Amino acid sequence: MPHFDRAVYIERMERARAGLAAAERSCAIIHPSADLEYLTGLDVHPSERLIALLLPERGEARIVCPAFEEGRILEGGVIEKTLPWREQDDPFEILARDGEVHGSICLGAAMPFFFVDRIRRALPAADLASADPIIAPLRMVKGPEEVAAQREALERTRERIFDAARTARDGVMEAEIARSLDGGIVLFSENGALPHGVAGKRKLTAEDSILIDAGERVRGYWSDITRTFIRAGNEKANEIHRIVADAQTAAFRKAGPGVQAQEVDRAARASIAQAGYERFFTHRTGHGIGLQGHEPPFLVEGNVSRLEPGMTMTIEPGIYLPGEFGVRIEDVFLITEDGCEPLSQRDLSPTHRA
Repeated sequence: MPHFDRAVYIERMERARAGLAAAERSCAIIHPSADLEYLTGLDVHPSERLIALLLPERGEARIVCPAFEEGRILEGGVIEKTLPWREQDDPFEILARDGEVHGSICLGAAMPFFFVDRIRRALPAADLASADPIIAPLRMVKGPEEVAAQREALERTRERIFDAARTARDGVMEAEIARSLDGGIVLFSENGALPHGVAGKRKLTAEDSILIDAGERVRGYWSDITRTFIRAGNEKANEIHRIVADAQTAAFRKAGPGVQAQEVDRAARASIAQAGYERFFTHRTGHGIGLQGHEPPFLVEGNVSRLEPGMTMTIEPGIYLPGEFGVRIEDVFLITEDGCEPLSQRDLSPTHRA
């Protein structure tokens, strides 16, 4: 079922139609994906059966779907018309017979090749292109309902991370803590030097640091938070934590409307370089977040796109010392009209577990 009022999705589809008109495209065909959920509220698992939104530049939106799925599709109340097909039918021929499907057509950016190939064969004269230039800019700028969902998800995630760290006792395995978080990344000491390491059977000792990266969905929208918990006596790890916290602050202060995405990455990288650890910061500074855990804009060198009010993104610098430990601090931020606002509570002091 859709998470928001029908009016939210109607307005989103109208903005997508405006994009189609500006690009001189007759329609968009969007398969089960985050794009489909964004436009219609339908969270449909992709399969070999064709289910797709047909969104014409003008005219009524409808869903091509198996006949036995029609009731479920209509249940949400956002889309009121379907083009149902039976198992013995060719759904691509049904799509091709629709009067709005002609000329220049946009396809969902992540549509499987199988579907693209079948559409191409059913519509040999059509000019096919990606819908990403139209849909991605809409998804990057979040509405108030999206930001509210992210705030809630972030608060829940932060509480769960701290609960997991407080209850961790010597002898517990990384994988046990990860299971208590329903997944995520949990790494002790030297394993934390792998930014995307996999929680395993490594057991916690009194001297270990703990890196926890976790997220969850609320009303379809993801959170993403990383905290590194360090024992008070580990002075080197405490100092690295301070350097990473300073780098996140530098990036946060740089971010704002009109700023190139790469400039935020440069700010974090320059801060870490000043401390002499630049070669141990091995990944981009952050990524957009919304209906997908990772989505544009990406805060990385070479991305000259400019940040806009309403964009939400992680800022997550890290330092990873092979054989010793890794430290990462990750929060989600909102670009506002005059700057950048943290959506999750920042924890910038070395965080000692109980």
